[in-house]
Amino acid sequence: MQAANNPDTLSSALNSASAMGFLNPLVSREDIGNIAAYLADTRLNQTVTGVRIQGSGVGNVASSPDGINCGAICVWNFLPNTSVVLRATPRLGSTFIGWSDGCTGTSECRLTSSQAQTVTARFERNGPLRDYSGMWWVGPSENGWGIAINQRAESGQQFNKLYVYDDQGQPTWYLMQGGEWSDGFSVYRGPLYRPRSASLDRYDATQLQLGAAVGEMTLRYVDANRAELSYRISGISATKTLIRQLAGSSSADAPFGLEVRWRSPCQYCRDNRAAAPAQVGGLWWGERAEDGWSVSIAPQRASFFGIWFTFALDGNPTWYVMPSGGWLDNRYSATMFRAQSSPWLGVTYDAAKLIVAPIGSVWFDLEADSALRFTYRFDTGVFTNLAQSKSLSRRRF
Repeated sequence: MQAANNPDTLSSALNSASAMGFLNPLVSREDIGNIAAYLADTRLNQTVTGVRIQGSGVGNVASSPDGINCGAICVWNFLPNTSVVLRATPRLGSTFIGWSDGCTGTSECRLTSSQAQTVTARFERNGPLRDYSGMWWVGPSENGWGIAINQRAESGQQFNKLYVYDDQGQPTWYLMQGGEWSDGFSVYRGPLYRPRSASLDRYDATQLQLGAAVGEMTLRYVDANRAELSYRISGISATKTLIRQLAGSSSADAPFGLEVRWRSPCQYCRDNRAAAPAQVGGLWWGERAEDGWSVSIAPQRASFFGIWFTFALDGNPTWYVMPSGGWLDNRYSATMFRAQSSPWLGVTYDAAKLIVAPIGSVWFDLEADSALRFTYRFDTGVFTNLAQSKSLSRRRF
């Protein structure tokens, strides 16, 4: 390989020329590699080999001898008549479909650098193109329970939480932390767990216990906004028809009997409301130090629908709901509610028994695209006067 075509040589030359090496923090390794690919001698562009990546998936293409490492460096000027081997490696959640424009099949692509050429590598994602993330429920007839669906964009893997009521009508939740898609990506199936951990006021992630699966859940998606839920929990099975929650136009058809519209605990926010930042949607957690609890957020108009999945004094799973609120600059304020209702498992659910009571306030401060400051205060209940603040990041799974 020619010296000017070598990134190490080029990097050394750039910093020697600067006398003090000040170019080093200004020019990245990828920049140097791409510059080097176009330097060499008069044969420039006569033996350049390039790679184009297409498809809905993601992956890497690397060459032997070294030079191409695409996506970072997708072109390289090899010496004339060099035998070049390209290897495609899909990232998790994607599949390498094959080569075109000079190579075929899914094995190695073998070329000779006798002329300028560009080949195409196609990667496709393993999951569905449709994103089902959001809050799902039966509708007003079974108001008070639902599923928070969080779907990973690259693979289609889902991390779902079923928020319902125990045999005493107290809030509880089940975790579906993974599953498998059917052929065609219309059915997603996986095991359900009912975790335990330390109480939210003195949370300790080392006490998190997932335990054995208590059942399984199947979601059959009819279209973007309709699905069929089938579950088996502790030997009890049932099937429900679900719809995606949309912002209600009145309290009659909104989740928990509360309008999913502007409803902020502070009056001045009402006069300064702003559109909800798009990047707040998804699943948020406190990293490994707070592993076990999380907040699911579904943006709706200038507000969002949030569920805080956490743990009660006895270590059992419990949840709080934030049906609506409002933004002022980068701060979102909302009232936090606690729900109790009819027992849910193994009986006919009775939405008429739903009681939703305000229990405190929450604030979300948007610090970056993947960083939220979650602050909460309890005004009543067993955690009265408890106020805490936690840093959250977007949950990757």
